[in-house]
Amino acid sequence: MSYQLLHRCSAAVVDIAVSPLGHLIYFATTSCAGWGLLAALTVRAPNRRPRGIDMLFTAVSAATVSSMSAAEMEVFSDGQLVVLTVLMLSGGEVFLSFLGLVSKLMILRNDSYQPVPATTEDPPSPRPPGDAEAEDPLRRGSPEASRNGYQRVPPTADHPDPPRRRDAVCSLVCIVLAILLVANVGGAAAVAAYIYAAPGARWTLSRKSLGVGIFAVFTTVSTFANCGFVPTNENMMVFSRDLPLLVLLAALALVGNTLFPQVLAACVHVVWRLRPEEPPVPMMIPGETTGYDHLLPPLRCRMLAATVAFFIAMQAALLCGMEWGGALRGLSAVEKVVNAVSLAVNSRHTGESTLDLSTLAPAVVVLMMTRTRRLMSVLRQVRPTGCGWVERRGPRSVALECWNCTLVG
Repeated sequence: MSYQLLHRCSAAVVDIAVSPLGHLIYFATTSCAGWGLLAALTVRAPNRRPRGIDMLFTAVSAATVSSMSAAEMEVFSDGQLVVLTVLMLSGGEVFLSFLGLVSKLMILRNDSYQPVPATTEDPPSPRPPGDAEAEDPLRRGSPEASRNGYQRVPPTADHPDPPRRRDAVCSLVCIVLAILLVANVGGAAAVAAYIYAAPGARWTLSRKSLGVGIFAVFTTVSTFANCGFVPTNENMMVFSRDLPLLVLLAALALVGNTLFPQVLAACVHVVWRLRPEEPPVPMMIPGETTGYDHLLPPLRCRMLAATVAFFIAMQAALLCGMEWGGALRGLSAVEKVVNAVSLAVNSRHTGESTLDLSTLAPAVVVLMMTRTRRLMSVLRQVRPTGCGWVERRGPRSVALECWNCTLVG
């Protein structure tokens, strides 16, 4: 009875979590918690403490990764910057998709069993050793399953083998978690290593009383989550000559948004190449319950990468052509190109800027406005209804294949 109650409670919690009400509760809770922590912690300059409404606005902006602030970033202390870092991480696209995968995994575990009435049948006869059904206590008809009042749902045409689907989603959860850890931890380590190796960048942080560690973690999480907050009042303008840092942050911004499907597909491909003895399992299955929108077939991955590269190159070329002697004046040729590419990437994703936007030509500003819409949300409207790992000509020839691609309005 207790197991059935726990099963029903967990199913109800998961249903609420994946509903629009659950999303509203999640963002409201994180924003209010962040606001309370920001208000409770001391600021760096007590005489310049922001108002309560300004802190609330900043907390909501960080939780929703909208990068709008009503207070100077250099006013916040290290503790408040840590709070903003957690808020940005919790609202990032990749992290939210990871939470969605976890909820889908819980749904699959709940859907793998169905309640059955108690029976007085004799227990099944003992089976010989090595029998798969006898060794698995959770298989249909086992006394362990029927004793708890639940037994496994058999696979049907509409619902493939639940354990197989659950294993696929579990593998995907591990892969996305690995991408999150590598991008944030590795990115922060790379940013910190560059700052320690670059005297100019290190002097800039010391002049602003910012620690290298907190700056590296804050900026990495903000860029990967596509928020755009930087713990300096001038945003990234003080680092316009630090080209390796700009390239690294631009790559993080792309991986955290439009190039995430390519990175995910590559990681899935590598995982199954390294484990050829494992049977290929479907990574995407028809239906919203088990599908993962970011896992795209190879053709769409290539088309998305080409589209991203084309728009970045076009905007960078127009920016160089119109602002070579204007907003980019004073930089070398290489610095102008890198700053133009960085601005092209960040105008589409994070909002970080190495240039004074007020000095840009009106045509460039209009171009940046047309590029601020999230391309990922548009491309997700055309998604495959079935995509999976299939075996081709032997167990070691595994490829990602898509079938039944349809337009979803």
